[in-house]
Amino acid sequence: MAAMMLCACLFTPGCTGGEQEEILCEDGGVLTQFDSYYCEFEILETPEAEECGGPDGELTIENECYGTLKIEMTNTGESPVHIITFVWWQYDDWMNCEPINMISEDLYELDSMGGIVEGALPGRGSLIVAFDHPNSCDEEDSSIPDAEISFKVSHVT
Repeated sequence: MAAMMLCACLFTPGCTGGEQEEILCEDGGVLTQFDSYYCEFEILETPEAEECGGPDGELTIENECYGTLKIEMTNTGESPVHIITFVWWQYDDWMNCEPINMISEDLYELDSMGGIVEGALPGRGSLIVAFDHPNSCDEEDSSIPDAEISFKVSHVT
């Protein structure tokens, strides 16, 4: 019986105290010129409410304790896709094609045909990961190809 439980634990993520992955959202579909998909989520606290930050609360490599954001996307369409991560209050700016600030250089990829984008979360708060057609702010053009994507956004701690 103990051997069965040990085997079951070895094949269960997080059972032995290793990394745990929480799927925040999963979706997909056809992305035309003016379509977008996005995933909105909130990071409330550090894993197990541990202290985070240096003497002034600044984020450094040594104290990245909010976990990692992992963004997986496949694209079987003919158009690349912008994968961007930003704070919730920039949503209207993004939708209106105004400039926004990415939260981290590691958490975006322009003109992606698929793959994995991942990086440390800089802190708690409400964030958005968006999958956007690169021509979404251009004049309508029926010759612009579509993207067909599927994606998964996870918080790894």
